Amino acid sequence: MRFERIAVGELQANCYVLFDPQRSDAVVIDPGAEEPAIRMALSGRSIAAILLTHGHYDHIGAVAALRAAIERAREVGLWSIACADSIAEAQAVAAMFST
Repeated sequence: MRFERIAVGELQANCYVLFDPQRSDAVVIDPGAEEPAIRMALSGRSIAAILLTHGHYDHIGAVAALRAAIERAREVGLWSIACADSIAEAQAVAAMFST
């Protein structure tokens, strides 16, 4: 397993692309901004999942663009009360990804 770290957005938040070199897909973690830079880091791999550590804007800003740009994606939110500012915030962010 390998990963590439990309600093994205005005706050330079860490976004990670996690991949196995033997596979043609990858996992994107905390895509906060700069969808084109994230797609470059994917190196042609498809997105198997988008993982979010929490719902702040600097961690979710590119989710919609990535979702629109890929044919098949599965969003998985990793929220806990400990990392969300409130239960209401976690629910609001989760609602953005429900289909």
